[in-house]
Amino acid sequence: MKKLITTLGCCLLMATASFSQWTTVCGTGNGMVVNMVPVGSDIYATGFFTNICGENAKHIARYDGASWHAMDTGLTDAGHRISDIGGTLYISPYMQSADSNWVLKWDGSHFSRVGEGVYLSTVSPMSSRVPNIYDVVSYRGRLVACGEFDIVGGRPIKGIMQWNGTQWDSVGSGLSGEVVLTGVIYPHQMLVIDTSLYVVGNFKYAGGVTVNGIARWDGYNWHAMGAGFNNFVYALAMVNGELYAGGEFTMSGSTVLQRIARWNGTDWVHPGFGVYYSTVAMHAYVHTIGAGGTRGIFEGGFDRVIIGSDTINARSIIAFGGGTVSTLDGGITNGELEGLITYDDTALLVGGATFSAGAASRVSRYRFHDLSVNGTAVGDIKVYPQPFTNTLIIETTTTTHTAHLLDMMGRETGRYTLAKGVSELALGHLPPAMYVLELTDANGNITYKKVLKQ
Repeated sequence: MKKLITTLGCCLLMATASFSQWTTVCGTGNGMVVNMVPVGSDIYATGFFTNICGENAKHIARYDGASWHAMDTGLTDAGHRISDIGGTLYISPYMQSADSNWVLKWDGSHFSRVGEGVYLSTVSPMSSRVPNIYDVVSYRGRLVACGEFDIVGGRPIKGIMQWNGTQWDSVGSGLSGEVVLTGVIYPHQMLVIDTSLYVVGNFKYAGGVTVNGIARWDGYNWHAMGAGFNNFVYALAMVNGELYAGGEFTMSGSTVLQRIARWNGTDWVHPGFGVYYSTVAMHAYVHTIGAGGTRGIFEGGFDRVIIGSDTINARSIIAFGGGTVSTLDGGITNGELEGLITYDDTALLVGGATFSAGAASRVSRYRFHDLSVNGTAVGDIKVYPQPFTNTLIIETTTTTHTAHLLDMMGRETGRYTLAKGVSELALGHLPPAMYVLELTDANGNITYKKVLKQ
């Protein structure tokens, strides 16, 4: 296994448990945490759980930073997404039975239904063909909801609908067909960019146009985006000005992909990295993409990240930014992740479930290390050049520091005292590798920086 990656002209940042920044917020419960959203100082979560961190909360809960709380009597079935639109929470719920389903609204005390119910004419609970709702967004001043339905209030509306203030209307002639023949079209997520509405899933057609899992609505017509994909698309997000997609796909037209793709304005291209499971029987996927500052966060179910011919352990989550892929200290063991909240450029809160019996709920927090590879200042410290050959320069603007240089196994390779100002470390004797610089200031504050010796 190689530890130095040159593909993309960058390095793959790794860290052992010695530098772990993961902390457990909640490790008990009885089901997957699928989605989370921050509202003020609270965090709302939904998913398949009926108990989370000891609180009986039926498929939806509020976290105040210290404790979890139930919301009214909860949801009838599991929830897929919570959308904060204009200060009001809208819930996209699953439906496990052959019944109608509704977009729900939370008024702070109770849930209520928005408009008519949605129904699936080919409903078959035994084969998962049920009227699920997956996402609600605001587009041009209207609510838009997507899901597994073809009848709304007795009218034929396929896969996506918009609220006109009185009832749900169609969006063109809607979504239909399947990329993968499963009996479900999974219009899984929507994204609004400028005046366009994007939707991803397993549908083959949008408004009669062949789109293969991703389509753009301009307010009047549906449009394809390149060749689309050969399998489910679950996630779509802007990362540092570029559009990324994630899912189970491995191709876009003749372009080989590994469950992550980047839009170049004309086609979907390989972003330089991808993910998979080392065990063939495991079902690899990217479920959620978020943006933390200039970093893109990709999470789902996988245990490897691959760059070119190099493969590294990466459990269910990776970050990409500044030309660098990070495994975030190896990710989360024994489970998969779907819920994600990013806090600016400093931390993540992720939700998922373990592989243990009962799929225990999991919510964890990650505090970013400095992921810079360009000598970018973080706090009062600059480290450059990156990568370095013989001399590493450390510039501090406040106090003296003690510097410990550690290899990726956590073993110390050098210890130095740094005066305030500019210090030069002669490190030409070290073998080419990735190292971690542990800097402790006079007040005991510790900063970690990864450095590459070439």
